[in-house]
Amino acid sequence: MANTVADLILNWNIKAGGYRDSLPNGDADKIILLNAAQHKLWQHLLAAGRGAGGSGNWFTTSAAVTFTTADKDKALAADCHDVSFVECTTSGWEEVNFEASNFYKDVFRQNRRSAVAAAPTDLTRYYVVSGDQPPVLHLDRKPNASISLTVHYTRILVDFTASTDSTVGIPTCYRDAIVNLAAFMNALSRHDVAIAQLYQALWNEDKALIAAVGTIRQTASAVSAKAYDNVG
Repeated sequence: MANTVADLILNWNIKAGGYRDSLPNGDADKIILLNAAQHKLWQHLLAAGRGAGGSGNWFTTSAAVTFTTADKDKALAADCHDVSFVECTTSGWEEVNFEASNFYKDVFRQNRRSAVAAAPTDLTRYYVVSGDQPPVLHLDRKPNASISLTVHYTRILVDFTASTDSTVGIPTCYRDAIVNLAAFMNALSRHDVAIAQLYQALWNEDKALIAAVGTIRQTASAVSAKAYDNVG
């Protein structure tokens, strides 16, 4: 399978065979359903990974955010859904630990009221992420120098708009699930119960496999609790 929306549509058409599943606006309507399906796949993969204590780490990327001596709040990337990890790459600040906090935490609120700028010798800074899209990263105190933070975050998938759009960000092994769900939604909209049941069975199988194999991406470093691990 190649890496464009056209390949998803081709897969869909092959699955449909002789079934009349044409839509009023052709491929444009199929792209709308494929968008709904890819976002549902995103939800299932994230839910599987989060259930494993965060070991899935699906759809993560990073972006640099600069805070000057006048900044305590900065907008994050437009595709940011939630923040996984923050690190500073500015010389002299590499040892500072940036820890997630919340607005109700006394330490965070007290620091926000402070007029004293934060120095790298403080070693710990707190942040809160809030807002709509894009979200905002709030530091507890202004830095005493301009610093660059690398923010690692879970990204929101971009909508497909044309058959030439790339699907490279979605693992190949999960793209068929997008087609199955989109075709299932189409069959439901046409009130074709028999065809809908067929695609629903395929999608249910996809969900079960995602729940099993989408939970972890770091199997090489996973350590079991079996007794023989400690032998010798």
